[in-house]
Amino acid sequence: MIQEGESSTNPINLNSPVQSSQSSVQRIKTKLPRLVGKKFNGKIQEWQSFWDSFRSSIHENEGMSKVDKFIYLNSLLEDQAGAAVQGFALTEANYDATIESCKIVMGKKILFEEPA
Repeated sequence: MIQEGESSTNPINLNSPVQSSQSSVQRIKTKLPRLVGKKFNGKIQEWQSFWDSFRSSIHENEGMSKVDKFIYLNSLLEDQAGAAVQGFALTEANYDATIESCKIVMGKKILFEEPA
C-alpha cells in the first residue's frame, strides 16, 4: 500500500554504481580477409590489368572502409610503385589522393611511352 508522499515506482539510488551496457560488450577485432590479387611493380604494360582487377575487387567495394582499401593497395604495390606511395599515411583522405596520383602518373606514362 502506498502512503502519502511515496511513489509507486521503484526509487533510484543515485549513490549506487551504475552498470553500463558497454562494460559487458567485448570489442571484437576483425581481420581483413586475405585477398590474393595481382601485384603491381610499376611496369606500364601491367598497369591497366592491375587497376581493373583492383578496382573491381577492392576499390568499388562499398562494404570496405577507405583505410582497409589503402591497406590492400599498399600490400599489392611493389618496387617503384610501392616506393611511390610509402610516404602517405593510412587515412581515408590519403587513399583517395594515392589513387588519383597513381592514375595521373600512370596515365602520363602511357601517353608518353615510346612504342616498342
